[in-house]
Amino acid sequence: MLPILIVHTASFADTHKHYGIALSIARKQPPRRRRCELLPILELMTPEPDHVLHPYLSGKIGYQEFVRRYHRFLDGNRLKIFNRFEEYRRKGIGEITIVGWDTDSSKCHRSIAAEWIRENNIAMIGSRN
Repeated sequence: MLPILIVHTASFADTHKHYGIALSIARKQPPRRRRCELLPILELMTPEPDHVLHPYLSGKIGYQEFVRRYHRFLDGNRLKIFNRFEEYRRKGIGEITIVGWDTDSSKCHRSIAAEWIRENNIAMIGSRN
């Protein structure tokens, strides 16, 4: 039986909240001078810049439309995401942290991604503090 995989979320700045393997779901990472380690990028969950991310950041679409587009992007990668998370389980990895820029996760895409992971029964969502 494969281990349960628990997914946490954190910002780049909250390195003390990076449990297990930390994976970026941001297109860009902090400069080295910020003393943050460069993280592997989980591109399967990184929003498409032209259709999803930039229209939201520029104010051309609202938050609800951003969520809808990001869900559609994730839905299109569902099988690949599931398979990637299964690879982590097979390697005995029990925890991963998906990392992004915002320190406030209430409207950050990593919280949307975590909810999508939970809703699609891909992994459990952690709640360590």
